[in-house]
Amino acid sequence: MNVKNAFTLPSGVRLKNRLICAPISTLDSSESGNLSDLEYQFYAQRTGDLGAIMIASSYVSYEGKAYEYGVGVSHDGHIKSLDKLAKTIQQQGTKAFLQIYHGGAMTQYLEGKTHHVCVSESSANLFEENNHFKELTKA
Repeated sequence: MNVKNAFTLPSGVRLKNRLICAPISTLDSSESGNLSDLEYQFYAQRTGDLGAIMIASSYVSYEGKAYEYGVGVSHDGHIKSLDKLAKTIQQQGTKAFLQIYHGGAMTQYLEGKTHHVCVSESSANLFEENNHFKELTKA
């Protein structure tokens, strides 16, 4: 096996090589989750020689946003920004992957949030004042 050889994933997606950029949170997105010019430059500088780039920790819902200035995929308002990012990465044959997340109990650290959803009751119990947490399956 040579890392420079093309590789086909079980899904059928073909990578030009096995080199993948690990997800890196730049924290340069806007407050609304759209990417900034700095982020487009960041990814443009890394495309080309890599088989794929993983875009880091993109929140799937505002309620699941665990920190500010991350990439958002929570509503249609993000499509234009994400489309531009995909085209930036793919212009030289590099594939773009997206790492998605829901912050669960960690969303408590953002100001103004009063309703929190956790994966399970046990994760809500990690915090002393957990009366405002709800288990995801019971929300």
